[in-house]
Amino acid sequence: MRNGCPGLRSWSVHSAFRIPHSALGFTLAEIVVVLALLGIMAAVAVPAFTRLDVEDDATRAAGAVTTVLSAARRVALERAAPATVTVEPASGRYWTTVGDSAPSSDSGAFAPSVGVTLLGPDPRARFVFRPNGTAVGDSLFVRGPVHTAVITVDWRTGDVHVSSP
Repeated sequence: MRNGCPGLRSWSVHSAFRIPHSALGFTLAEIVVVLALLGIMAAVAVPAFTRLDVEDDATRAAGAVTTVLSAARRVALERAAPATVTVEPASGRYWTTVGDSAPSSDSGAFAPSVGVTLLGPDPRARFVFRPNGTAVGDSLFVRGPVHTAVITVDWRTGDVHVSSP
């Protein structure tokens, strides 16, 4: 829109509010609405992120079990002999055997934090890793104060998986 007076500057005018374009910007109301929407979205998203805490006690304990099972799988493939890991959930103890030998020196105990428990079949959970890469095993549950992790092995590949129920 042009100003009809000769000699004066012509300004274009924003049609919705009759504000000169030179003064355009965000109004306080627009900024408040955007900040309110961002606050609502953050309030919805934050609880989802707190559940993704990878450093909680159950995750650390599941990592310790996974380390032992993955080491047994590696030994089975390297030595071309079945490797068995037996876990006693009540005490947290485990034994490993390679082939038909007696339990090896890799036996020990998991030391989960206070409030973290191992759950599985009574009295013992057994995982057998075969030399061809396949595996057979029970499931172990690691229950912590925040969440529970499930430890399983893939029977086709022998890979150790940790998931949440």
